Amino acid sequence: MSAATGKPRGKLISFEGGLSAGKTTQIKLLAKRLENAGYPVLVAHEQEDSVGAKAIGHLLSSGAASSFGNDMEAILAAAKIGDHVEQVIKPALDSGINVLCESYCDAFQVNQGIIRDADEKIIKALCHVTFEDAWPDLTLILDIFPEEGMRRSNQNRKNGFAGAANKVDIVMQKARHAGYHKIAREAADRCDVIDASLRQSYVAEKVWDAIARRDIFVDTSSTGKTVVANNSNKTVVADLTNKTIVLGASK
Repeated sequence: MSAATGKPRGKLISFEGGLSAGKTTQIKLLAKRLENAGYPVLVAHEQEDSVGAKAIGHLLSSGAASSFGNDMEAILAAAKIGDHVEQVIKPALDSGINVLCESYCDAFQVNQGIIRDADEKIIKALCHVTFEDAWPDLTLILDIFPEEGMRRSNQNRKNGFAGAANKVDIVMQKARHAGYHKIAREAADRCDVIDASLRQSYVAEKVWDAIARRDIFVDTSSTGKTVVANNSNKTVVADLTNKTIVLGASK
């Protein structure tokens, strides 16, 4: 129940994983399935939906922040994500809307704490402040070997797609891969690791199974009706009065 609105709070599902693991694709597929089932859902790929996040994002992407050192860069990155959390994610959750995020709190920990080697105590403190009341109810880690991820990325660029990152190396991707597995072990209560090397439809079913196993349910209307994903892998929809709303642009 949201303290801000008095309504049942939405659920937050994050998608994490390495380069070209299929996060954007699987979010699209899940959003469609939720829409068909009657869930209100916000698709929040970007961490620059708000004005403040865009300003900080420009500072980070320009490279200007690197001169301040890894710890300060982590603080700026947390401020950018935090603005997104406060302006976009929390209001949606408090309104009873379910939120799907790509590269969220765990990506922050991996990218800033492992790849950029910021101080571990600072990373933990930043996570506590930034994601307070907005930790994922479920994190789906799409697992793919770094070599396969880079092969997919290179193929996407050959086919005319932008690609998530053009200047990555195998060492960085292996470190990111190990980082996600470490988080999956330490936060097993909210994390499911899914083999993302298989075909998209199979991965999508594994995503849905993970949601069903955890009995994720939300109130979907002002009259208190609910939608439940149950352990029989079926969706039970009871007298929905609101249509599903899908917001946000996909990459």
